[in-house]
Amino acid sequence: MAKHPFFGEPLADDAKNTPKVNLVKGILRENRLSILFIVVVALLALFFNTCTIYIKPGEFGVKQVQYSPLGIFGPMGTHDKIYFTGLHHEFPTMEKIHTFPRTVQVLTMRTPGNNAQEAEVVTSTDEKFTRLAKAAHIQTSDGFYVDLDVAILYRIVDPVKLVNRVGAGKLYEDNGIMSVAENSIKIRLGSLEPEDFFIPATRTEKLNEARDLMNEKLEEMGLKVEQVLPLYPHLHPDVAVKIEENNLQKQTKQLNMALTSQSAAEAALAKVVSDGIAAKSVALQGGTAYQTEKASEMDRYSRSRRAEGDMIRKMAEARKSELINNAYKGAGSDTMVGLKMAHNLTNLEAILVPMGGPGSFNPLDLTSTLRLFAGGTNAPVETQAPAK
Repeated sequence: MAKHPFFGEPLADDAKNTPKVNLVKGILRENRLSILFIVVVALLALFFNTCTIYIKPGEFGVKQVQYSPLGIFGPMGTHDKIYFTGLHHEFPTMEKIHTFPRTVQVLTMRTPGNNAQEAEVVTSTDEKFTRLAKAAHIQTSDGFYVDLDVAILYRIVDPVKLVNRVGAGKLYEDNGIMSVAENSIKIRLGSLEPEDFFIPATRTEKLNEARDLMNEKLEEMGLKVEQVLPLYPHLHPDVAVKIEENNLQKQTKQLNMALTSQSAAEAALAKVVSDGIAAKSVALQGGTAYQTEKASEMDRYSRSRRAEGDMIRKMAEARKSELINNAYKGAGSDTMVGLKMAHNLTNLEAILVPMGGPGSFNPLDLTSTLRLFAGGTNAPVETQAPAK
């Protein structure tokens, strides 16, 4: 009995020599290499899809060995090695790589009914990194309740601890962050009064304390809270009225304190102004006295200098007169007197003098002329020699 050309099975006698069978046999014989290549590629694709896993960017993984015959895949249980982005082998039913996001995760604790217009909307892309939960229901120190909307930013820092303590998948949300977050917020913010939730510094300080308390409990799970951000506190209407009354009383008290401080400041300002005016008046009086003193000193100095100058001038004039008088008393004084007398006669147009006798006037006799104007005989007269 003839055999099948590809599968090796025997063929029926009526199918040995049919044209269709011969055609198939020819096609298989001619394309056996291509068929073999397709089979190998299909086996590789099957192996790639079933025995490998690709860890995406922003993720890491932890391997858990479920069955390890003869220890081929290592010890059973969760391994300590952390797998990062890339292609890794994962044999079905024997080992499993659990992947977790390395990026920041968001837990939004919010009650949409409190503020339906601002209800959180999470897209399908963000569902992997965002989880919605009810707002934290906090009992304050005075017995009232406040619903606080918060956003908790956290990340996975050790996936090995996470798998060992919490489990795989999204269990870290329910059994990890959510079980710790609300309790920590209630503990730290429960010491506040309702109006303290609206004071940014006080609220932020308590939320930071709640974050630290969360990290103390989440560290052993491989989680870490980066930040706790407050969104909005929701109060019961009676609590809101009470807070408004307390705020109004506090504001009135602050207003009175401000007015008192303003009055004290105005009184201090008036005192400063009065002291300044008095100091200015004293300074002006001192300046006026100083000016008067300096003016009197200047006048006294000017008078003394002027008196000294007058005295020196008068003494010089007296000395001048004395020197002139002394000069008039010396030799030639009679001649000088005569010259002065002669000079005084320059304005006379005519004068009658005797021309004969002992007292006659001879203009050609210079000696007698000088003796006549000198008024005496003691004036020195130079006698000219007679002309030859």
